[in-house]
Order: sequence, then C-alpha cells, then structure tokens
Amino acid sequence: LEFGSYILAKLFGEDKGAVLVGFFGGLVSSTTVLLSCAKQSTSQRKTSVVLVTAVAAQAASFAELLLISGLNSVPLLLNLAVSIVPALLVCVLLVWFHL
Repeated sequence: LEFGSYILAKLFGEDKGAVLVGFFGGLVSSTTVLLSCAKQSTSQRKTSVVLVTAVAAQAASFAELLLISGLNSVPLLLNLAVSIVPALLVCVLLVWFHL
C-alpha cells in the first residue's frame, strides 16, 4: 500500500495520488488503509492528505457495499441506500473540495 502510494504520488501528484490510493485501497481493505493513514499521520506534517486518503477509502467501501448488496438483493440495496448514499455523498464532497 505504501509503495503504491509512492508511485501514484509521483505519477499524479501528492493529493490526487493519495485519493487514488485511498479509493483503490478501500476496495481491497478500508481497514488497512485507515491503519496506514493513522501511522502516517503521526510522522507526516500534511495531515489533510492523510485525511483525504482515509475518506476516499471509506467512500470506496460504501460503493462496494452498495454494489454487492445490489447484485444480491434489490430490496436490501434499497434499505441500505437510505443510510449509505448520504454518507457516500459526504465522502465524495469532502474529497472533491480538497482537490
């Protein structure tokens, strides 16, 4: 995860690379991304980048949950969407306004 973060930061810049790492890492394991962000926040001065990475990971996790539940059961998707879509929108807006 940290090596991927380094590569994406060099390719896309620090802010956009952090968002990409957070999003794709969140699809695999948002917990791992959050733990990595917590570790980086103690040693890094620019904590806003770490925060955006964590928020992007959470947004990916929300999107993945909606996709998987929708593939299994549409009524379940509708019930989950009531609470998850607003949280997903907040995550997306936080990331959008940071960039």
